[in-house]
Amino acid sequence: MLSLSCTAIELMTEALNVVRESPPQFLYCSAETVLEKAFLAAVKENSALHQAVSAIVVDESHTEEAWTGQRKKQSKGAKPVQVFRAAYGKLAILRSMRKDGIPLLALTGTADRETEKTVIKELATKDPVKLFVRPNRCKISATIYQQSWKN
Repeated sequence: MLSLSCTAIELMTEALNVVRESPPQFLYCSAETVLEKAFLAAVKENSALHQAVSAIVVDESHTEEAWTGQRKKQSKGAKPVQVFRAAYGKLAILRSMRKDGIPLLALTGTADRETEKTVIKELATKDPVKLFVRPNRCKISATIYQQSWKN
């Protein structure tokens, strides 16, 4: 296996001090962890972590809409939409914490046009470059077998 000699860590609360002083090249964390006050302070201040950030990547960005109820239109008097993971709807705050010129990459494999518009708006993206790649899935196949069930 080819090694890229990169350091990576999954951020948990107890690892924040390590990450703040000696940031890895890749930092993985949930939306909820990113929005904790301690993490936001570490990114905002002039720390090694702040200096090390070279890109922000939001994987599964369609969850910005799907998990936060952004697309659901509510009529007057309707019950509020139940939100699964509200933190995904607040990730745009990362844009204000970064250095100038740091790109934001939003990835998804399942966004329709309406979801795309929501992601662009909610992540505070201006003049985004959109890349559409249709994966070649020629090796995917399905086989159906009839199974008889015996007790």
